[in-house]
Amino acid sequence: MNEIDYSQIAIPQAGFASFACNELPDRLCDLWCAQYRRTFRDAEIVSIALDPFVYLFDLSGERVVAAYGIMGGKASEPRDRARMAGHPKAEGHDYHRGHLMPHSGGGGTDINLFSQLGTVNVGPFRELERLAVANPGSFYFVRLLYDLTGSQRPAWVEQGLALSSGSHEIQLRAFFN
Repeated sequence: MNEIDYSQIAIPQAGFASFACNELPDRLCDLWCAQYRRTFRDAEIVSIALDPFVYLFDLSGERVVAAYGIMGGKASEPRDRARMAGHPKAEGHDYHRGHLMPHSGGGGTDINLFSQLGTVNVGPFRELERLAVANPGSFYFVRLLYDLTGSQRPAWVEQGLALSSGSHEIQLRAFFN
């Protein structure tokens, strides 16, 4: 796995909101893009802002590299099941159409969906999603790591959360996908 040492990012106790909106995204995007380009040298990464979240997308690989944003609390929009149907392609019964940014926190469809191992999606991944949604103002992210086969399904999923209250350390989880 292409590990990043998130402990090198000092998150201030005071001014968290400003830091999470302005500095933290730039620092993380630099780390994520540099790491991704070490493996995929021809990557053409663009940033796509879909308020309130941002997606880093590799145009050459036609896949999401990472997604992040400030959580705004619980969203009440119903799932657009018709829009979700068939995307991404089902990879057997073991995989779900997972959300990078939680639907319950305002995450949409299309670019926000990826093929995710079902046992992860409804298990430990969901735990951190719920914590993120329950803490408005917190910074939440998901980074997808791919193997060299060119697959659209990530081999690993990295999930992180910096709470708006408390120690502000990034809680990090990584899952084989």
